[in-house]
Amino acid sequence: DMLKSAFLSNLSHEIRTPLNIIINFTRMMTDPMLEENEKFELADDVSQNGQQLLNMIDNTIHLSKIETDTVTVNMRFCKINDILREIYNHFMPLLPDSKNIRLQLTADVQNKEFGFITDADLLKEVLVIFVDNAIKYTLFGNISFGFEMVKNEAVKFVVSDTGIGIADEEKEHIFSRFYRIKNNVNDKTS
Repeated sequence: DMLKSAFLSNLSHEIRTPLNIIINFTRMMTDPMLEENEKFELADDVSQNGQQLLNMIDNTIHLSKIETDTVTVNMRFCKINDILREIYNHFMPLLPDSKNIRLQLTADVQNKEFGFITDADLLKEVLVIFVDNAIKYTLFGNISFGFEMVKNEAVKFVVSDTGIGIADEEKEHIFSRFYRIKNNVNDKTS
C-alpha cells in the first residue's frame, strides 16, 4: 500500500509537468507577435511533452499489468525485421528538432523472413522503452538499435547511444522503484 501511495503521488506530480507545458506553450503559440522559429520551438516542446505524457500512461498500464500478474503472453512466429522497422518508423518523425540526433537501425540478418517464436508485442514494448530512453537521454549524436546473432544460436538485441549514460555509482539503483538519477536531463524534465 505504501508503494502504491508513493507511486500515485509520484505519478500525479509527474503528469502535471508535461500537462502544464502543453497548456502554457499552446496558449503562447497564439501570440501574433511570435516569430516563426519560436512557434516551431514551442510546437516541438508541446509534441515532446505530449509524447512524454503518453509514455507515462503506457508505462503505468504496463506496470499495473505486471504487478497484478495479468500480462498475457502470446507466443507465435515473428518476423523480427518487421518489428524493428515498425519501431524505427514510429520514432523517426518524433525525433525532436531541438536535438541533433541520428537514429539508425542495424540487423545482422537482412532476410525479411528471418524470425523466431516469441511474444512480438512484449518484445516491441521492451524495445520501444529502451529506444525512447535513448532519445530522452541523448542530446546529440547517434542512437542505434537492432540485433546481433550470437554464434547462430541466439539473438542479442542492442540499443546504444551517445547519451549521458549512467555513472558507475548509480548503476546499483537502476531497478529501484521510483528512483531518479540526478543529471541535467532529469533536472529539466518530468
